Amino acid sequence: MPGPNLIELIVRSAAAAGCRDTAHLRTVLEDAADRRQPLVDRVLDENVVDEERFFQELAAAVNLPYIAEGQTDPQEGLHNRFPARLALRHRIFPTHVTGMEATLLTYNPFDLGARQAVGQDLRKRVHWQLASRH
Repeated sequence: MPGPNLIELIVRSAAAAGCRDTAHLRTVLEDAADRRQPLVDRVLDENVVDEERFFQELAAAVNLPYIAEGQTDPQEGLHNRFPARLALRHRIFPTHVTGMEATLLTYNPFDLGARQAVGQDLRKRVHWQLASRH
C-alpha cells in the first residue's frame, strides 16, 4: 500500500489545483490504496480537479517536466522503435527514441509496473515527463 506521504503529496497537488474537499479526496485515495488501485486514476475519476492544473501541480511536486497537450512534436517513425504493447498497456507515449535514450510521457508517475517494464524492454536511459491523459 502506498504510504501516507504519497497520498498527502497527491492531496496537496489536488488542493493547489483547486480541489475544495481534500478530506473526501484523502478518503477516496486511502480506499484506492487499500484496493491497490492507481491513485492518479482515482483523483481524475472523482472529477474534483481541473486535470490540466492537477498535472502541472503534480509535476512540480515530483520534479518532472510537465508537457501540455499539443506541446510535443513526436519523432517520425516512433512506432518502429517503441514497443506498442508498452505504450498501450501502460499508457505511455514516446516522444523521442534513439539508440541510447528515450523520452516518454506518462500521466501516472507512480506506476512502478510501467517503469519496470520500460526498463526491462528498452534498455535505454529514459527521461520521464508528465502529461495529461488526453
